[in-house]
Amino acid sequence: MLGVLADEKAGVLWVCASASGGRNGAPYVGETALKAFSLKDASFKASYAFPGNGLCNDIAVAGDGTVYATDTIQARVLRLRKGAAALDLWASDPMLLATADGLALLADGNLYVNSVGQGTLVRIDVNKDGSAGKITKLETSRPLMQPDGMRSVAGRTMLLVEGAGRLDEVRINGDKAEITVLKDGLTGPTAVTLVGGTAYVTEAKLALRNDATKDPGPFRAVGVPYKAPK
Repeated sequence: MLGVLADEKAGVLWVCASASGGRNGAPYVGETALKAFSLKDASFKASYAFPGNGLCNDIAVAGDGTVYATDTIQARVLRLRKGAAALDLWASDPMLLATADGLALLADGNLYVNSVGQGTLVRIDVNKDGSAGKITKLETSRPLMQPDGMRSVAGRTMLLVEGAGRLDEVRINGDKAEITVLKDGLTGPTAVTLVGGTAYVTEAKLALRNDATKDPGPFRAVGVPYKAPK
């Protein structure tokens, strides 16, 4: 399980569940799918398989109920239209969307996606008919290191965590992204969400997952005071 997103408007908890394998030609074991659960009583609602498996990583929901999910392995973004029975391929690009990870929808109506492996941030224009438009690589004010989870907070502003240990505020201005560090020294952060005046960051410590000789210690959700711009 990787990305999770609580859609309070619809009363749904969306969860990314991924099959193992798929790297370096290894066969997949299990099924990659976007799963839905009830926020009210935690009951299972539905499962939407990723065509060709892949790695479901993060989720964003538009105001009209459309759900988007990144596929980190297959460099694509999948879409679930409200009321649809299956996911469809919405956008793909072997270079610009390689290792696609975090994503967020901003007030301009477009989808923003980062690449954890390339340290980049792109905008995917959403056309009036809902189809994917041009994919534009944004000019960031400084390099990103292992960008991961993102959440929109206001207008054209979002919060982003970097696996290198930072929580950032990202403000979009045209094709440029101004990045301000809000907190440094975190241990392998992978996700962020804003509740009231606090940004909560989870530390996954992924660098230790393949080293059984090291005790990772307690896992934390770190609260960082933050006032979103109006």
